[in-house]
Amino acid sequence: MKLVGCGGAQITSIPALRLIKVRQDLAVAVVIDGIFLQSSWSIVQDARADLREAT
Repeated sequence: MKLVGCGGAQITSIPALRLIKVRQDLAVAVVIDGIFLQSSWSIVQDARADLREAT
């Protein structure tokens, strides 16, 4: 299925719109994973520092 603009010019196709949506979802997932990884690494570093202090 194709979307047509004024004068019958092709604007885009529905599969292309789905691909854009998938790429946006992937980008959001990568950003969320990065934030989670940064937070997890901070927790690990704090735990290591606490263990060093305790011994």
